[in-house]
Amino acid sequence: QGFHVVLAFETPFDLSSNCTDAQYSCVLRVDGDGTVQEGSAQQLDANGALYRVWITASNEGTMELMLKEDPCDPNTRPHFIDVQVDWELPRATLLLTGPGPTTTNTSFQVDAFFSEPVLPLGVSSLFTKDAAVIRVQRLSPEHSRFQLEGSVAADAQVWLPSCTDYAGNRGNKTDELEVKVPSKVLKVVTGAIQWGSIATI
Repeated sequence: QGFHVVLAFETPFDLSSNCTDAQYSCVLRVDGDGTVQEGSAQQLDANGALYRVWITASNEGTMELMLKEDPCDPNTRPHFIDVQVDWELPRATLLLTGPGPTTTNTSFQVDAFFSEPVLPLGVSSLFTKDAAVIRVQRLSPEHSRFQLEGSVAADAQVWLPSCTDYAGNRGNKTDELEVKVPSKVLKVVTGAIQWGSIATI
């Protein structure tokens, strides 16, 4: 497993010959459970100032990258960046919160809880059957709230097909949450019919 890193040099640089020990690691140093994959560099521009290399990572955690502008000059000021390696897929749980649908109000509320921070969700993120999403509220990176309107006399179903964490990992589909929407009460008003008798004299 691994990821790409783009190297941007101030002046054109030839990775194939300028590197003193013929290894990319003399230009880009990786501290942590990762290494630069030799031979993975791809030149991204015509001048040779922009390259992309592949970093292999064996474990999750923080990895420090140090880019040397000129590996032949020990006085060159290096540039540092910390990278958080994350392979774990986010997990989501849906719960019915607040009052459920009633005979006079078919709206209901579903909260989504996540095992780690995820990217913001929209109205179309939640899939439904016999229900419509009215709005979504992001309460925190690990908690979103959906307001829905259910179909009368139906077993509404809602589920998340996926969610994406900050590292780009896509989570799996959640279990379907079923919400029973009752029928509306039909009020029948009966009036008393009074029969009168007419006497003729």
